Amino acid sequence: MCADPLRLGILGGTFDPVHLGHLASAREVAAAFDLDRVLLLLSARPPHRPDHTPAPIEQRMEMLALAAAGDALLQVCDLEVRRQGPSYTVDTLRELARIHPAAELFLILGADAYAEIDTWSRPRELPRLCNLIVTSRPGCACDVAAVPPPVAARGETRYDPSVGCHLHESGHVVVGHPIHGLEVSASEVRRRVALGLPIEHLTGPAVARFIHQHQLYGASAH
Repeated sequence: MCADPLRLGILGGTFDPVHLGHLASAREVAAAFDLDRVLLLLSARPPHRPDHTPAPIEQRMEMLALAAAGDALLQVCDLEVRRQGPSYTVDTLRELARIHPAAELFLILGADAYAEIDTWSRPRELPRLCNLIVTSRPGCACDVAAVPPPVAARGETRYDPSVGCHLHESGHVVVGHPIHGLEVSASEVRRRVALGLPIEHLTGPAVARFIHQHQLYGASAH
């Protein structure tokens, strides 16, 4: 039986599709924060994206499994797939804390997603449950040097100049981290697929083959 990881990263997303930028971000953050494992958590029914119709959940899960295959650091997590209803991060964190009681949790968020955190369900609870790592996107000029905590949690946090980030009374941190990996987005992958352009350099060959075999995003089988 595998030992429970002591420092567990959680990288959530719709992964529509998963691409090499996601994997590079997970590995960079794991190296910087000494994480034992990073969960690739599929946000099955994200409440903030009601107008977006992604690829079927089962196929996004299969692409995640292909992308993470053979990498001991990465683990695909289907927690939100198995749970009914909207995919609220706070509920997922509580469940992960129950499953991994000895682990310290690190939620990895892109700066664009973090900008909306005050509209999420129960944002005050997030820094109580985990450390928050806010990453920049490669090629993006956004500043993640001094990330503020969610507005609802600011009475429970303070900026600590000795560590250069906000510290929650639980001991968790809200910290920014610049990413220097591959500059790519899922929307760009989908656009290239629809135009018949190659995507292997953005998704890896296994995911690219899957997209074409299942004719996702307007792809033709080949």
